[in-house]
Amino acid sequence: MAVSGKDFFTNMADNKWIEIPVETGVITFDSGRFYQTPPGYNGHVNITIDFKNRKILQYGNDIHGWRWDESNFNVMRIFDMENLQWDVSHMPDTITDFTFKDLGIKNGISYWVPISKNGHPVPAHTFDGVRYIPGTDYCMLTYNALHTYYSFFQSAADSAFLTSSHSVVEQQSCWLYNTVTKKWSDLNVLEQEPPNTFSSTTVWDSRRERLISLSLDMGCGLTPYTYDLSTKRWSVIPDAPRFGLGLWDFSGEYDPVQDRIYVYGTWSNGVFFEIDPETFAFRRLDTLSMLQPPRSSAYTSYDTLNHCMLLAAAENQTWAYSSLTQEWNNLNIPLPAQISSVGMAMSMDYDPVTNIHFILGCPGSQARLWALKYRPIQTKHENKMQKNNLKLSVNNLSTQYVKFIIANADEIVNSKVKIYNPQGRLIKEIILERDGSGIWNLSKTSNGIYIARCKINNIEIVRLFPVMK
Repeated sequence: MAVSGKDFFTNMADNKWIEIPVETGVITFDSGRFYQTPPGYNGHVNITIDFKNRKILQYGNDIHGWRWDESNFNVMRIFDMENLQWDVSHMPDTITDFTFKDLGIKNGISYWVPISKNGHPVPAHTFDGVRYIPGTDYCMLTYNALHTYYSFFQSAADSAFLTSSHSVVEQQSCWLYNTVTKKWSDLNVLEQEPPNTFSSTTVWDSRRERLISLSLDMGCGLTPYTYDLSTKRWSVIPDAPRFGLGLWDFSGEYDPVQDRIYVYGTWSNGVFFEIDPETFAFRRLDTLSMLQPPRSSAYTSYDTLNHCMLLAAAENQTWAYSSLTQEWNNLNIPLPAQISSVGMAMSMDYDPVTNIHFILGCPGSQARLWALKYRPIQTKHENKMQKNNLKLSVNNLSTQYVKFIIANADEIVNSKVKIYNPQGRLIKEIILERDGSGIWNLSKTSNGIYIARCKINNIEIVRLFPVMK
């Protein structure tokens, strides 16, 4: 009997990585990657979660252009979280399906972007930036010209085909993918200044409603770029501090409660930074000397329920970093044995609806999904809340109403819940009834991740919750 996604995620055990049963569809990858050890491990996969439409999106699989016709790696693979099924949005394009869009000449240089005849992007290192834009039907894909070069020119036949048209592809590639229509939109324009670097991570800055790409410029450290959805333009932050990282692979998460970006990177040792998205001032934070597997990427996701960033792969354990206490905690939750040494062949993200973390791993030619319902042992702050009989629940009654409930209503007098929108602005105060409950009408509210704050007995309770209509 088929298992529904709702039943599986509701009934799964806490604090353990559990493999998700795939009811229909299996996605496979070409296992011809030439430098992976052991052979058959695939690299540079990337996922992002469309929590509005209940989909996990996985774009491509980088094998550096190796055996192009067999790799199928410029397709968007879609996992239906309600029916536990994989699907593919379109058939893969072969190299002869590609042409070049002429963007014109700037400062004496001709700019081009590769695009398939069906309007699809070219394959590349997809860990660079596939990021869902919260509350919308879109995800953003960014990758750089150097990785485009790697994808195209690995085989002699591919190189001959492309160099007959253009010897150099100058332009950064930037795309929007509609998760409902399954259509790509090419956002490459000559007048903008997109990230044109080797490796990057992309986060959604909800307070300022923009994407931020932190891109590794050779010899310059991380350079911040921003993308404005209304103007569809990238801009470099000209006076932002640059800071060097001894790594290639890194992952960033935006913390809406603290209004900070946290970047964790690896190569042989971990480095960890906190960045102010307003000024881009940064400071290096402690990593507790956590050792990374050789050539491991960074796998992180931000937990909106517990206000922490989870990190997988450090010593094959799952770790959590609390921005409130500025402390790392080894959760003693081992990674699945099948992916404990996969290296770059996995990716991680978080679903704020089910409050579950997901890992896509490729230990061989077949992609597999694992889920973690992280429910921590109570912290000192939570113990204090419990002793004072305090707990804030947020329940979506429908697409039009949200109900807030404070436990132990007999201690609540003249209490209220303050609601902050994704931009961090106070937009509503809900006066709680004597039973400790209050209802918020969503009729004039847009989609996104909201923050609820309630202060009782000098103890503040904070909850993040999604609004989807």
